[in-house]
Amino acid sequence: MLKTYVIRFWRYAGYRIPLLLIVTLLATVLRGVGLLMILPFLAILGVLEDGATMPDGVQVALDYWQASGLTLELNTALTGYVLLVALVAFLQYWEKSLQAKLATGFTRSLKDRLFRKLIHAPWQYLSGIPQSELVQNVQGDAESVQKTFLDGMQTVTAGAICIAYVAVAFQLAAETTLACLIAGTIIVVMLLPLRRRIESASWTARDAHRRLLELMGERLAMIKLVKSFAMEDAEVASFSELTERARKSGNKRALAAVLVSPLFTVLGAIALSVFVGVAVQFEVAPERILVLILIFSRLIPQVSEVQRGVNRMASNRPGLVALYRREMDVDEQVDIHPTPEVAPVKLDVAIELNNVEYIYPTANLAAVSNISIAIPAHQVTVLSGPSGSGKSTIADLVLGLLRPSSGVLSVDGTLISEDNVSQWRASTAYMPQEHLLLHDTVRANLLWAKPDAGEEEIWSALRTAAAEHFVRQLPQQLDTIVGDRGSLLSGGERQRISLARALMRKPALIVLDEPTSALDEENETLVHTALDSLKKGSTVLVISHRASTVQWADKVIKLSGGLVTECCSKSSSKKQHH
Repeated sequence: MLKTYVIRFWRYAGYRIPLLLIVTLLATVLRGVGLLMILPFLAILGVLEDGATMPDGVQVALDYWQASGLTLELNTALTGYVLLVALVAFLQYWEKSLQAKLATGFTRSLKDRLFRKLIHAPWQYLSGIPQSELVQNVQGDAESVQKTFLDGMQTVTAGAICIAYVAVAFQLAAETTLACLIAGTIIVVMLLPLRRRIESASWTARDAHRRLLELMGERLAMIKLVKSFAMEDAEVASFSELTERARKSGNKRALAAVLVSPLFTVLGAIALSVFVGVAVQFEVAPERILVLILIFSRLIPQVSEVQRGVNRMASNRPGLVALYRREMDVDEQVDIHPTPEVAPVKLDVAIELNNVEYIYPTANLAAVSNISIAIPAHQVTVLSGPSGSGKSTIADLVLGLLRPSSGVLSVDGTLISEDNVSQWRASTAYMPQEHLLLHDTVRANLLWAKPDAGEEEIWSALRTAAAEHFVRQLPQQLDTIVGDRGSLLSGGERQRISLARALMRKPALIVLDEPTSALDEENETLVHTALDSLKKGSTVLVISHRASTVQWADKVIKLSGGLVTECCSKSSSKKQHH
């Protein structure tokens, strides 16, 4: 799993990975040089005894300086030290900037990739997953990946600094440094159980956060119902229960994480004391002990940072795992892979379903079976029947959202398959019963269906949907905000805006789910008249229970228990019984 994301990260970053490594390496080396410069300072100040030995690297640098005929003075050394520190600071800024840009850019590519996969996944797959889980995957889990890689890069940096400090310490006292390394390894092993506790608590916290998202989304969507049932206090109690669960898991994770710092401080002090004792035992020169203490006082926080980085990555691992599982799960789903531009399918004769059966993945029995019907082109066909009779399933099959478990769908004799279903969907429009509108203007809601539409096209669609009159009376007409899911409009107004949006595409087929259920008799008549005029350029399939709509249709297909029980047409006095 991690290997997969590391490979993707490497491909995304390209040349910036070697650049980051070079910057990190250079900054690390210069930090080590800065520490070694302390010994020449001590020599200049007269702290070191005459003839005191220097580490090999320092001695070579001093010999080269003297061979050049230059005198090492305090002002020169201090100036060099300040310049060195400034260069390290600049490299550190560059390093962290590169890390941040790489992490945020990579996360954006992950979000785009997953959203692309989800938006192309089969409808039956998406309809079986809570929206809150998908939001958590695209937003929260992808952010966890960002934090993991950022923490990973920063941990590598801290690790490189540790290596530099240890290398300098080896120059001064190899035996003492080795003893400290052994002690440090023991400390890290002792802290490993904390990492497992952090990861376990993080899984619980992630689940609590997802449940909070789910509750918020559902309850805000049904807020009117909550208030009409006087259920506010009950919902507050449910929300409070989830936030308490999130608090407990968050506390457990935080306490395990913060425990690392004090433990490391105490254990580091013990290690430092052991180091001093060992240094004295090996008769290390006092000035070297002084420099070694300085080195290890800087080393301990860096080792602590490595440990904290590992713990932060453990904290974010549940998001990484969840994102990977979702990607693998979506990859197993087979659906269309539409090209950027597809030519619409012409519909001049009929849409036909021949011996079609469909079984939902979670069901044992067929939702519809033995369906053999024809939907004539340029006519209005109504699917009628009780709830659960299979009307919506047939509509989804006709739209290409579902694939028949057996049987075939054809348009003008052409079979609809994976190769051309994208073209077919580009030729259809759908108006759902829920009338979902964007929290945006009337104009933006209509342009969503056809972004390049002009003003006249928008008003024409509104006129056809019997919505022009009320839209012109809105405070800002087309630029009026409709509210969340159209909450600032009445049910009938939302329905007509939704219908106008479907008409914007000028589709070969338009499927309408209860298109007049929220309309009064006058507006229902207007919509019927408008849809009747659409038959010149479109085929209309309507799901409806209303007797007025059934009487107005050119053809009625009645369903019961997933079977066609009757077909009747205005153009013929015959009735077909099944």
